[in-house]
Amino acid sequence: MLRNRCSSLRSVIVAEFYLFGIVLFMAFQFVGQFIMGGSIEKILGQFVLDAAFATNVFAVLLVLYVAQWALSIRLSRYTNDLSRSGSSAP
Repeated sequence: MLRNRCSSLRSVIVAEFYLFGIVLFMAFQFVGQFIMGGSIEKILGQFVLDAAFATNVFAVLLVLYVAQWALSIRLSRYTNDLSRSGSSAP
């Protein structure tokens, strides 16, 4: 029981990390609106492109992780049900 709760807490922490990455890099995409300058526009253009790519990577990793987490929970429940039904047989 405690192992399942610790595993669930660990999964929530990792999911929050991915969500933080998404929010951080989404915010980085708008940094160009606050910085003005002639030669810096090219650098900011590449930075915004990189931030958009990083946002997409974090979003894909979050979706994959949540899918893995949901599958892990289902398999754990299925395994527990099997072990309970197998141990009650004479």
